[in-house]
Amino acid sequence: MRTNPVAPAQRSAGARAKAAAKENQDGEEVRGFRELIEHAGHTDPQHHADHNRHASEFELLATRLPTQRRVYRLLGAPVTLKLS
Repeated sequence: MRTNPVAPAQRSAGARAKAAAKENQDGEEVRGFRELIEHAGHTDPQHHADHNRHASEFELLATRLPTQRRVYRLLGAPVTLKLS
């Protein structure tokens, strides 16, 4: 128990280690909330064109990274797979 209720809280040894290593106990990169949400929503569509036989073009979405999939799972949201 803290002796002064308005004094800043002291970080635990585990919290200090996580902050210093920038990763959690599972070896995953630690991010701030805003950075994590921004990262989860970012997908790089890749534009491809095949001009060898037919003039065709298409967009290919990158596979979600493990961190992105975990954010969606923790939020209980479906992983989006198409451009909107």
